[in-house]
Amino acid sequence: MVVKFRYEIISGIPPEQIQEYFTSLSFEDNRTNRFYGDGWEINIIYEKDRFLGSIKLPVTRIVFIGDKELCEKIISDFRMKFLSAGG
Repeated sequence: MVVKFRYEIISGIPPEQIQEYFTSLSFEDNRTNRFYGDGWEINIIYEKDRFLGSIKLPVTRIVFIGDKELCEKIISDFRMKFLSAGG
């Protein structure tokens, strides 16, 4: 029995940027918010925007499933791609 690694990130990145990024990694052009590669799957779940005063923050849950090493690499690459110093 193969145990799949599962990890979730809550992201404030605009949803269209997340969608575009994972579309570029996926084996297939998938518009169902599920992306597949060799040994991994990513599910994107859009949640209700949150407000901090007048600031609107997108909330997106990203679920990584698959081989632990592959998922950890994809997670690391995702974080580096969208690394921001607040500006």
